[in-house]
Amino acid sequence: MDVWTPLRPSPTGEGSGSNYGVVTRLRPGVSWAEATGQLQALSRALREMPNFHYWYKNFEERIIPYQKGMTLDVRNELWIAWAAVLMVLAIGCVNIAGLLLARAAARSREIATRMALGGARWRIVRQLLTESLLLSLGGCAVGMAVGSFSIEGLKSLGAQEFEIWHPIQLDARVLLAMLGISVITSLGFGLLPALRTSRLDIRSVLVEGGRGIAGARTEWPRHALIVGEVALSLVLLVSAGLLVRTLAYLHGLSPGFDTRHVVAAEASLQDARYTTSASVNRLFESSLRRIRRIPGVESAAVALTLPYERPLNYGFRVVDGNMAARDGIEMSYASPGYFAALRIPVVRGRAIEENDSPDGAPVAVVSESFARKYLGGVDRALGHHIDVVGPPRAVVGVVGDVQQHSGLDPGAGPLSVEPMIYVPAAQTNDKFLTLVHTWFAPKWVVRTNGKVGPAPLQSLLQSAIAGVDPQLPLARVQTIEELQGRYTASQRYLAALFTLFAALALVLAALGLYGLISSSIAQRTHELGVRMALGATAPQAIATVMRPGVTLAAVGILLGWALSLAAGRVLQHQLFGVRASDPATLLVTAALLLAVTVGASLAPALRILRLDPARTLRSE
Repeated sequence: MDVWTPLRPSPTGEGSGSNYGVVTRLRPGVSWAEATGQLQALSRALREMPNFHYWYKNFEERIIPYQKGMTLDVRNELWIAWAAVLMVLAIGCVNIAGLLLARAAARSREIATRMALGGARWRIVRQLLTESLLLSLGGCAVGMAVGSFSIEGLKSLGAQEFEIWHPIQLDARVLLAMLGISVITSLGFGLLPALRTSRLDIRSVLVEGGRGIAGARTEWPRHALIVGEVALSLVLLVSAGLLVRTLAYLHGLSPGFDTRHVVAAEASLQDARYTTSASVNRLFESSLRRIRRIPGVESAAVALTLPYERPLNYGFRVVDGNMAARDGIEMSYASPGYFAALRIPVVRGRAIEENDSPDGAPVAVVSESFARKYLGGVDRALGHHIDVVGPPRAVVGVVGDVQQHSGLDPGAGPLSVEPMIYVPAAQTNDKFLTLVHTWFAPKWVVRTNGKVGPAPLQSLLQSAIAGVDPQLPLARVQTIEELQGRYTASQRYLAALFTLFAALALVLAALGLYGLISSSIAQRTHELGVRMALGATAPQAIATVMRPGVTLAAVGILLGWALSLAAGRVLQHQLFGVRASDPATLLVTAALLLAVTVGASLAPALRILRLDPARTLRSE
């Protein structure tokens, strides 16, 4: 904070004296539960207020830790991102453990010779753990270097919404945490291969020349690791598929208006000079006249909020007919020409016009969904009167629905169609404008012919508004696409992140299976030579070595399906337009993973085509 001002609560101030955050420090020895009980006892009077339970159906008084309260909006996304990171880490560790097991099998004769010559078991374990640690630290250094260059890319995808107290950056805490994770994972996943290698049967290894040690007893740990790797890869693939389909659904929603060549500029009117309806509307009218004279501008208007944004939540009442209703509603004020500028279709009646002045009859325009829900349908909506912002208003028009960020239905998703009321900006009152401009900055919406870009238009818009009020700066100029992106940032970020992680997991799973088949061929060269010498064809030999990898992949996919259903429930609050158990996503991702694993198994198996049975038997 740069400036602090005294707090003077007042029933006529911001939020009518009720829009404040409360910070407490508990006395020593007082628990959170005790503090919450005291708060509930103090706030009983709130529940006795008229219509309290109507407006606050799920009201709950509770004291929570400050850090938790400040991160409520991002906690779920961060936990989901961390879960994805840990799954990729687990897949990488499993892969390395499998490769270390294969490497240990290939070095079995060396290790057995050293042990036969008196090498202590703990020395063997120490050497293998040291090698694992060096590999891990090398990977850690490379990973941190890549991560330092990836941060800006993550921010561009939406990670900046997590910058609550300080910027997202590589600092000493992050570096130490990554170093600690590298050491722990290298020791944890390198220990099993090291211990198994140190328990070799020296006689059998030396007598058989290294052959025959890759039986069921020695291979099952690696097979289990491959199954787990494939299962976790499928979880990431399914999660990425669901999030990508959600993002496609949100971007595929019909906006309800023409989004092409539309630029929006906003400016704060929480200003002592704009406390009356007359002063606000003079600003709107004068600035719009100047904006419409800018070359390349086709039309311009002003509204409190635009499509894709969260509108004002306000109370209203239907005052005539048999469909009397009282409810909270989404609403906005708008100037004449607003619906034409955005090309929102007028379905019945008319739009807001120039003659809807302060002296004219109070009117309102409603959306189609409002007309259907509260006025008996679009055809019966005109002529009804609704009580909202001042005296009852006649409904003179019905316009098409647009996508918005609902403030009344948290479960509706980042974008949805909600019932909406539009009132003429000129027919608002001083108290209403003072109230709404506390939280909302009005938007000047401009449609161009496409020949002038947002960057040059920004300076032209600022000049036009400065011609009316030189002390009124534009806070932000953005396109409609950028506005939409603000409300789908979380889905876009998680979809990109999970897609990246799923691709990485797919590569790691393929490498794991490739390593399994390669080591199997290396250990079974004598056996394969004998088979082919006795008449086995190359395709039969290839199928023999591929079969374990494909079987393990199939088992991993079945296990991954079960885990994916559980992961889908965790992601449920981020999914829209697709179910967590969507069969198409499950089948497509499973088929993709199976195809990759078959390819990873086939690539090393094709080396059998170059195998000469006679030479193999002579060399053995």
